[in-house]
Amino acid sequence: MFKCARCGAENTLGNQFCENCGDRLEAVTVSTNQSLVCPKCNAVIPSGSAFCQQCGNTITIELPPLPAPVSIPPSHIICPECNSTNTSDSVYCENCGITLVSQTGMRSSLAASIPVKKKTSAAWWLLPIFLGWVGGLLAWLTVRGKNKSKAMGLFLAGIGMTILWIVIGITISKL
Repeated sequence: MFKCARCGAENTLGNQFCENCGDRLEAVTVSTNQSLVCPKCNAVIPSGSAFCQQCGNTITIELPPLPAPVSIPPSHIICPECNSTNTSDSVYCENCGITLVSQTGMRSSLAASIPVKKKTSAAWWLLPIFLGWVGGLLAWLTVRGKNKSKAMGLFLAGIGMTILWIVIGITISKL
């Protein structure tokens, strides 16, 4: 058993963090039934001692290094955008919605048959609303690589807004 230096709680041998307070167990005192040998003077130290009785050395136990990170099974794909884990048959990330690429770098056959649609900001609709066909054209040029159908909608909205502004201008000038 290890004793936590922060809260004094006894922890199971091999723990790297205190079961009571969560503090890292780096320098822990011994409270086992076995005797230890002082690493400084090689004197036998009774169990539960925090210091060597001959040289005064603090008795600590080195903990093993943290285990290697858990690897993601090959049946999962990591999203390159948000780092969330998705199943291997996912076409789009369940968290952020971008098109996923498998670990081999190839899109799955299901994903290859579906056109790529990445999320784009709704703020792009402001360009055609305020700038008419010019804003629609600018929005189309910017968004077309990520979402072709939205890009076409932005361009058509720009043309529609231009027509609307012309009709409003003619109507006001006749008054």
